[in-house]
Amino acid sequence: MGSDVRLIIHYAEVEIRAMAERLVNHCMVDCIGPFDVTPSCLAVWVKTKTDQERDLLIASPGLQDELRHVFRLRGYPEVAIPTIAFAFQSQETVERDFKGDWGLAIR
Repeated sequence: MGSDVRLIIHYAEVEIRAMAERLVNHCMVDCIGPFDVTPSCLAVWVKTKTDQERDLLIASPGLQDELRHVFRLRGYPEVAIPTIAFAFQSQETVERDFKGDWGLAIR
């Protein structure tokens, strides 16, 4: 299951980035967690440049449901899809509040 899950996540990251970039100019997407051991422990980080871009994604109605649907279409374990955690954060906030350290921002 591990390599299958990794491939699903890789393609999902690409698709999620494209979806987010319909609303903002540029973003990065990182999926983290021990998902190859426990698929229900997946966190998706969408990283924007500015707070304004982050806030736009957060306020976008239904966006998280659309992002979950990407995993469903790709064949991610159905039981784990509702537990996927989505987080939106900006480089601007990380620089200001966490001295540029994404590791601190994620905790």
